[in-house]
Amino acid sequence: MSQKKLIRISLIIFAVLFSAYAFFWYWSALKVVTILDQEIVRLKEHGLDIRYESQRTMGFPSRLKLKLKNIVVYPEIGEAVSPLFRAKEMSLAASMINPISFVAGQISQENNNLHFDLADLDKIVFTAKDVRFQQGSMTPLADTLNNLEIQLNAHGPLALNGDTIERLKVWQQGQGYLDISMAAIRWAELFMDGHGKLALDPSMQLTGKLDTNTTGLPNFLTGLGKKGIIDRNVAGLAAGSIQFFSVPVENKLNGKVREFFSVPMSFVDGEYYLGPLRLAKLGPIVD
Repeated sequence: MSQKKLIRISLIIFAVLFSAYAFFWYWSALKVVTILDQEIVRLKEHGLDIRYESQRTMGFPSRLKLKLKNIVVYPEIGEAVSPLFRAKEMSLAASMINPISFVAGQISQENNNLHFDLADLDKIVFTAKDVRFQQGSMTPLADTLNNLEIQLNAHGPLALNGDTIERLKVWQQGQGYLDISMAAIRWAELFMDGHGKLALDPSMQLTGKLDTNTTGLPNFLTGLGKKGIIDRNVAGLAAGSIQFFSVPVENKLNGKVREFFSVPMSFVDGEYYLGPLRLAKLGPIVD
C-alpha cells in the first residue's frame, strides 16, 4: 500500500470518528436542554415557576457547559407573585465521557431504561452568581448570595430516560456518589470551602461528610436561629462552640490573611450535623 493511500485512509477514518463524536456531543447537549425543560415543567406542576432569559450550550469538543442568564424563580405561577430569588447567572459544566468507553459499551439498556456509567463523566462544575433573594425572606444573611461554586466527580449509573426522581433512584440503587473536590460559598461575611463525599441512602436521604474551612460561620448560624430556620438555642450553642471545638487555620482571602475554622459537616439518616451538634432534620430529598 502506497504512503498516499495510507494517509488518505487515515484521514477518512479520522473524519468518520470526529463526525461521530461531534454528533454525540451535540446529541448530549440537546439531551441536557431537554432534561432541563422537562424539569421546569415538572416543577411548575408542583407550584414552582422557573424562568430564564437565555440558555446556551458550549465547550465543544472536550466539555459540555450549559449556561443560563437572568434566572427568576417564583413560588407560584403568575405575574403578580413576588419571586423567591433572581440569579444573574447559573451554569453546569462537565468533561465529556471518554469516546472509547462510550463505544466499548458504557451505555447500556437495563430494565427498559437507557443509562451510562458516570465514572468517565468528571470535573463537573456548578456555579451561581449574584443570587438575590426576596427582601425579608428566610435568608440568614444578606439578601444577595455573591458566589457559589461546586466542583465534583460523579460516580454511578445515570438514567437517560424518566424524570428526576426515577434518575435519582437508579443512581442510588447503583451505589452512586459524589466526590466533591471543592465546594465554595461567599455570602456576605460568610466564606466557606470544603471537600468530601455525599450519596443517598435507601430512603433517599443525604449521607456523607464534608470537611470545611469557614469564616463568619457564627453569624450565619445566629441568623439561621433568628429566622427560625433552625432552633434558636441550637444555633446559639453551635455558634458559641465553634471556637472551642474547631481547629483554627490561616487562609489568605482577598489579599488578607484571615483566621478560618476547620469544621466537619455530616449528614446521617437525613439529619444535618455541624461537628457533634445536630442542627436540622432534612428528610428525603424527594418524596
